Amino acid sequence: MKILAVEKNLRRIDPEKEKAILSEEAVALYELYHDEIVRELYFNENHEVILVIEYSSIAACEELLHELPLVKNHLTRFDLMEMRHYTGFERIFIQNS
Repeated sequence: MKILAVEKNLRRIDPEKEKAILSEEAVALYELYHDEIVRELYFNENHEVILVIEYSSIAACEELLHELPLVKNHLTRFDLMEMRHYTGFERIFIQNS
């Protein structure tokens, strides 16, 4: 299942802990990318992370993301949605038959 995960920042990171926790987050995301769970990573205009994930279910993905340092420390959360194949092109062929 392909899942879109959109980060929502909940509170600011303590400046004294920022470098360490962001490094931990980067390592954790790299491991998920290396394991081909996270397929694509982006930042949006608010510097929040957008992930395209390949995983078995929304619930399992939610549990997985709860292990990320920023989520675990209640600094951020992710809104998840299942992405399904676009079927709108079928309309072209129905109209032309």
